[in-house]
Amino acid sequence: MKAKPYTIFIAILFLLCNLSLHGQQDMKGTEFWLTFGANSGLVYDGRNLQIRIVASDRMATGIIYFTHLNDSVPFSIAPGSVFIYNLTLAQIYAVYNIGTGIRDYSIHITSDNPVSTYALNQKSYSTDATHILPIAALGTDYHLLSYSGTSDCYVLVATQDNTQVYYNGTLTGILNRGEVYYYYYKCYPPPCDITGARITADKSVALFALKPGGLIPYMPLQISASDHLFEQLSPVPAWGKNFFVPVSWRGRDIVRIVASENRTNISQTGGTIRVVQGGQTTLTNLRAGQWVELDISLDSNGCYIQADRPVGVCTYLASYEYTIDLHPDDHSSDPAQAWLPAIEQRIDSAWVTPIIPGSNFTTYINRHHALIITPTATKDSTIVKTGMGTEQALSGGTWYSHASGYSFYDIPLTHDTAYFFSNPFGGLIVMGYGTGAAESYYCLLASAMRNLVKTGFYVNDIHYQEIDSGVICGQPVYFRAKIDSNVSTNPGYLKWYINNVEEVAARDQLFWSKTLAPGVYQIKMVILYKDDITTQTLETSVTIVDLTFDIRTIPETCGKENGSITLTVDSSQPTTIQYAWDGLPDTTATLTGLKAGTYKVTVRDTFCIVEETITVEHIDGPVAEFEANPPTAILGDEIRFTDKSLQGDGKITLWHWNFGDDTESSLQNPAHTYRTAPGKFMVLLKIEDEFGCRDSIEHEVLILKGLDFPNIFSPVGSDGKKYVFRPLED
Repeated sequence: MKAKPYTIFIAILFLLCNLSLHGQQDMKGTEFWLTFGANSGLVYDGRNLQIRIVASDRMATGIIYFTHLNDSVPFSIAPGSVFIYNLTLAQIYAVYNIGTGIRDYSIHITSDNPVSTYALNQKSYSTDATHILPIAALGTDYHLLSYSGTSDCYVLVATQDNTQVYYNGTLTGILNRGEVYYYYYKCYPPPCDITGARITADKSVALFALKPGGLIPYMPLQISASDHLFEQLSPVPAWGKNFFVPVSWRGRDIVRIVASENRTNISQTGGTIRVVQGGQTTLTNLRAGQWVELDISLDSNGCYIQADRPVGVCTYLASYEYTIDLHPDDHSSDPAQAWLPAIEQRIDSAWVTPIIPGSNFTTYINRHHALIITPTATKDSTIVKTGMGTEQALSGGTWYSHASGYSFYDIPLTHDTAYFFSNPFGGLIVMGYGTGAAESYYCLLASAMRNLVKTGFYVNDIHYQEIDSGVICGQPVYFRAKIDSNVSTNPGYLKWYINNVEEVAARDQLFWSKTLAPGVYQIKMVILYKDDITTQTLETSVTIVDLTFDIRTIPETCGKENGSITLTVDSSQPTTIQYAWDGLPDTTATLTGLKAGTYKVTVRDTFCIVEETITVEHIDGPVAEFEANPPTAILGDEIRFTDKSLQGDGKITLWHWNFGDDTESSLQNPAHTYRTAPGKFMVLLKIEDEFGCRDSIEHEVLILKGLDFPNIFSPVGSDGKKYVFRPLED
């Protein structure tokens, strides 16, 4: 039927519904995006793609819209009922992704009231199912959890236009709303396994782990029964640190744990580490994206996992060949994959459904179960009802209690309808699985999808998870807390620690700062919640570095443009130093030939950027001057020369006189006698100070010929005349 999904009325209705989703805490919602990937064989024939939508205690109406076809299917669900829709062949072609690329093969489900949604991808002897997360529970940061096989896949759906998606930091595509990116990877030789790969986007996306055929566990010479794997993954902010893993009736399952942060340490009770290609053989000091595989057994009543940093966990049904020793006459299970939320994601109640295939496939999966996870102390408070029937205690199954204080109940689901489970005292998580003749599915049925990292703190405005083991530069160091409203109102609800020593002055402070010397510091924030008992501890490690440098300047002397700047950097980390001088092409640590003035430099290393304004001073040189006494003298008389130079910033150290008659002196105040001839002589004085500044000046002196007087005088000459006494003339 042709759709009319975007009438004005429905558009307004869906907008109003979306506005209410910001507080989304569980898997129910009013808007979902999904798609399907290739099942084994990579062809369409014989596929059954099914969508199951569960209404809670309110009627729900909406549409299933097929983006590629611009076609939709309406639905209306009574309270406590299930809407089951098996896709037509045309619809299968429009959502069934084969081969790496971008397509618009998506399904958009909208409802006027919150519903729970599931999807099934089945062909003969190859089946799996998944929950579908509402749009408010999606995110931008994921790590893949897949499994080994001859190929590997994942697919994501964009919820907004112009969404950039990345695989391990490499841009793989830009998607518009409703477009999908499907990645198919085949390796030679196998196994192919992209578990741990990081998938990120700049806007929220829905991510699904896919595998056309997985061998679980991967034992090629012993395991032949592969199966399609299909499971939606949760974004990293919804990951937790504490998990309780139930075990299926088959008695032996597989678990994978992937780290989201470096230096992750894990402990577990009830499992055994498996040595597998690509996996780690230790639970300590895992890096982001590294993973560990465990074997868990029903004999241990489940497996309890704890981590000091958020981890993602998937649990898997194994091939019947792996459990044949437990059930010699049974050939009823193939591999399947399910996302397991942390026990922090327990909810009070849930509406769920078994994933029963369409009529053509009912003979293959004939056992359906729910696994109810809850604290042992409150397990007897768990109730169940079918549809809108009467609530009653759990029956028909078995409790398995673990030493951790958690238990699970394996209950058969015998009706193709909605089931309601509740435990308001201890909360619960519901997993679902089914087995049959070489068939199985396993998926999460109900839990919360809270953002478990919305509480946190920042160091220099960097989130504590992002800065972990990172390096920061700058003083003082600023700390800022982000906490929700569920904290205690008593003093001491917020405490800060540096290297396990409380910063008492920062107690109950959301913002504070401190100067820290270069080094490695463990930063811890402890929150006390409103029950005044429960605490949450968040930790990170930071390395504080300084970028400092000594500045040596040589002033410009005497206006000669001979000033200089030399920088000597002291970096607390090995690094490459870069220099940039404003207005100058130089990129080195030394500038020469400078005029007096100010110069701005930017110095950067791997971690720090420091700007500095440096002043080059100037040195005034001396001013030469002298006085001749007397300035006019008779040839042969002595003249005294007196230095009258003005000293600049440096002491005058050299004097050089040239008297103009080929004679010189280096005295400060010399005396000189002109003896050769009368005349005008230019006297030159050159001076130099301790900084090499020089100056000179010339003055004229006048030298006259002396007067000759007779040494004998007679007033009467021999001629009898009288004479006058006066100097002889030339």
